Amino acid sequence: MNAVLYTASGAGPHPTLLLIHGLPGNEENLDLAQAVRRAGWNVLTYHPRGSWGSEGSFSVANTVLDARAALTFLRDPANVKYRIDPDRIAVAGHSMGGYDAASLARSDHHLLGVVLIDAWGVALPKTPLPEGWSQSIENRYQAINRYRLKVDSLEGFVAEMIRIETQEPVISFAHDLTDRPCLIVAGEDPEKTNGVENHQLANILASSGAPRSKAVFMSTDHFFSDHRIELISVVVDWLKVLVN
Repeated sequence: MNAVLYTASGAGPHPTLLLIHGLPGNEENLDLAQAVRRAGWNVLTYHPRGSWGSEGSFSVANTVLDARAALTFLRDPANVKYRIDPDRIAVAGHSMGGYDAASLARSDHHLLGVVLIDAWGVALPKTPLPEGWSQSIENRYQAINRYRLKVDSLEGFVAEMIRIETQEPVISFAHDLTDRPCLIVAGEDPEKTNGVENHQLANILASSGAPRSKAVFMSTDHFFSDHRIELISVVVDWLKVLVN
């Protein structure tokens, strides 16, 4: 996969953040990556298979496998040369990357914590789907993603998105995240963000007493366009707590 490892200065070993972007990857949150590096963390970010020059075919299922592969890379003893502390790794994901991060965290109990940034796929199952939803996804792919994503078939891509939306949203396995620190950062406007669903997820974590979990909601859009500095401050401050 096409990836970049931002290494923190100093001898290390350093805690490391696995940072996963959303679909199709126009917003990579590299300003966040640089700020986390300044705070003394390494940051690994990448493009999953079938996107932005990474070989293979793109699918959401593959992005979950790719996240696991990236985590395996960070824990590989051969990569100690990058000053990575394999016992201090956290994962963060924005939008679809939030789905990947939560999928990874639910089955990996050695992570320091998980950051969900306006995570996609947290919605309660929608049955039936809103009218025109399938066509909307197809139009999105045709208009935005066809030059950036390589899928086996458009029909398969749409079918997978529908399956996740109806059968396996993040909120359906929220209880698997209640035993580790989790930070939720989301926008408030349901027309522009996943705010309502992220509120639901935050309530589940809060009622479970999840350790060192926190939720922050901002009056902004899905990309935190006018709240980048606040987003960065919230994430960096929370990561500092994890290692103190």
